[in-house]
Amino acid sequence: QWGHTQAGRHRWQGLSLYALDGVVWRTPDTLDNRRHFGSQHNHPGHQSPFPLVRMACLLDARSRLLVDARLDTYATSEYTLAAQLWPQLPPDSLVMVDKGFYSAGLLWPLQQQGRHWLIPARAGLKGEVIATHGPGDVCLRMNVSPQARKKDPCLPLTWEVRA
Repeated sequence: QWGHTQAGRHRWQGLSLYALDGVVWRTPDTLDNRRHFGSQHNHPGHQSPFPLVRMACLLDARSRLLVDARLDTYATSEYTLAAQLWPQLPPDSLVMVDKGFYSAGLLWPLQQQGRHWLIPARAGLKGEVIATHGPGDVCLRMNVSPQARKKDPCLPLTWEVRA
């Protein structure tokens, strides 16, 4: 509750500010933890010295208060955990997303819900310029990758973003 309250108090351009990031935690090395959470396998026959837990965190961007989090096994994708956090975002919000979450499958549904996101541009970002708002401020039409559409056939062929 405090995180949402703080995010609403310190708005930017009328939007509550949130941040999303992922983390991996080590747990005590017990057989139960290894069975439940799993661990990283660098190559066949070698695994990390500790069982690992994957976590995606939604924070109030200004106070750094934790708003919500999802934890699961190491094998669970951060994208899966992050998508479970989207319902926590109010409609009038902007979520700053770590560059590791760059995915049409994750961000397009958020955009369709009328929520805003901001992510560092990937190197070599390509798209068709469909509008220019000023120097270095453009709207792009970008292709959704075939891999993303294979995972989620509901994704469009293209999507529009502001860069």
